Amino acid sequence: MITEEDLLAAGFRPAVPFACIELAQDSLTAAIHAHLDWVRANGGNIQNLPPLPSLPFVGTPDPSNPFHPVVQSMKPRRAVLTVDEVVKGFNAVSFAMRKHGTVMNAHFTFAWGLMGIRDHAEATRVFTAFNQEAAKWLAVGSPSMIKFRRRMTKRAEVGGTEHMYFYVHENARDRGFHTHMLAFIPPTKAALFKAWARGCLHRLSGYKGMHEDALHITVDNSRIESQRVAWCWARFRYMTKTLEPTWHVRGDKGEWLEGRAIFRPDRPFVEAAPVHCAQVTSGSRNIWTKAQADAGFVSRYRVTGELDRLYDGSELHERRREIERAEDEARIVDLTRTLNL
Repeated sequence: MITEEDLLAAGFRPAVPFACIELAQDSLTAAIHAHLDWVRANGGNIQNLPPLPSLPFVGTPDPSNPFHPVVQSMKPRRAVLTVDEVVKGFNAVSFAMRKHGTVMNAHFTFAWGLMGIRDHAEATRVFTAFNQEAAKWLAVGSPSMIKFRRRMTKRAEVGGTEHMYFYVHENARDRGFHTHMLAFIPPTKAALFKAWARGCLHRLSGYKGMHEDALHITVDNSRIESQRVAWCWARFRYMTKTLEPTWHVRGDKGEWLEGRAIFRPDRPFVEAAPVHCAQVTSGSRNIWTKAQADAGFVSRYRVTGELDRLYDGSELHERRREIERAEDEARIVDLTRTLNL
């Protein structure tokens, strides 16, 4: 039999006895250890633990934490569109084509939560400020801005444009509060504008860790007019997917028609979460209701027999005919003056 003396003679040394060192523990660690001791004392298996007792969080939560509830500054409202709101949006996009010859070619998606903005009203304020800055940026190069900017830049070489846009706020249950906007960006300025837009939102939001998906801009570069028109109205139909099915409109014969059958949103209706902002949809003043009234604009939606031609782009043809008539009249006036001489 091997004795302890034999082991010592062979060079073996006894193990150093384990000394339990008490470390400082916070309240959560202490609660976990207490729960483990309770499970062991009652014959339980610590490899298959029941849920830990819930303890109140006493720290200060990070405002950008998506699991931390936010107290919204405005009352909730349903995030659905009425027929009147869709008609206003349609008229605005149609008016941009008829009056300005502009086919909106840019689709924006603003994911406000990825910018650290979770209060819906605050997001709309940043959105308004962004569009004000965008209007100034796009105006560079126009005759009204040349006297204010003597230094020629790449965007000034292209020429200035008006900022025309139509937007819809949504609150998807998986993506949170976000905004879709349809606007016009000159294709030659698109790359410069995208870089500028991210920097502008970074500055306005004050959020250092803005995610790359916080702003997504798609610009259509089609050269064929019919393709540009189709792209524009396809995006409009996508943005109006929250048109509520219960809304109806009068047909040409006085019958009631479902609004979604007339405007044909390209997504099924799904009730989204409420939004906490003053309005769900609107647009820029230069194409909205007052600008249309001042120009005497009559929407194709208001013309009898035209409900099935809402998206055919005829506004551009009408604009060209009007310009041609004006040019013919001007030539006749010039010829008359020449003959009188």
